[in-house]
Amino acid sequence: MEHMRGVKHKHLESLFGKKAQDNGYDFGWGIAWRWGFFIGGILFLAMAVGILVVNSSLFLLSGILFLVALQLFMGDLALRFIYRMDSELVLPYVDLLSSDRDLILDAGCGSGRTSIAIEKIMKNGRIVAVDKFDADYIEEGGKKLLERNLKTANIRDKVDIETQDITGLKFGDGKFDAAVSSYMFDHLGDKKLNGLREINRILKNGGKFLLIVAVPNYFTYMIFSVISRLSLISVKDWNQLFRGAEFKCIGEGDINGGHYFLLEKAAQFQQ
Repeated sequence: MEHMRGVKHKHLESLFGKKAQDNGYDFGWGIAWRWGFFIGGILFLAMAVGILVVNSSLFLLSGILFLVALQLFMGDLALRFIYRMDSELVLPYVDLLSSDRDLILDAGCGSGRTSIAIEKIMKNGRIVAVDKFDADYIEEGGKKLLERNLKTANIRDKVDIETQDITGLKFGDGKFDAAVSSYMFDHLGDKKLNGLREINRILKNGGKFLLIVAVPNYFTYMIFSVISRLSLISVKDWNQLFRGAEFKCIGEGDINGGHYFLLEKAAQFQQ
């Protein structure tokens, strides 16, 4: 296996054939997320054309509205890719597990995409799915959605669900063999380092953490425009946080429009 920047990665598992909903999964995509950007793009494009037709001297305003419409259409394309990723989740091919009976933490499990993917690569291990479940736009913060998806995947008996805050976990030191977190740490704001330190604490010596995050790039720019530069941190900044959390980065690369890091509780930091 190669632990190199930009290492090629492949499917651990292609989870679903078509759309997630075709097989009974529901990962919480509401109508607003599915169609909001597209409908907004149509409206701004119509306004741009209408203003230009009514008064050609307002070409500058029309041009601005056209650019907004273009940004919304690009965001729609990016979100369609994410929606497809929900139904055909791809994780990097990395050396994550240490045995056939690993205890694995899904940090910020959401509606279960990552837990379902992890189960595909483990044998007799067990997953602990942790989330705050505090989203006010999903029933019970998404916990019921998680339960339904795990039952649909027929893996409910392999997953323990815990309502906890990643920045203050209640587990004892060195409890887990490995951990995975997919697109959750981006939302921790100035508590990212706290979260990383907690993951390090609950991992066994030599335990590995697969972290997938959004970073400023063309893909995130398509959705958030210049906001992506303000709300997301760079790969360099992430690596600085890893050092502060006493993690060693042993592999990284681009995936799913974001970036992954394979981290290890390094020997020089073991207690």
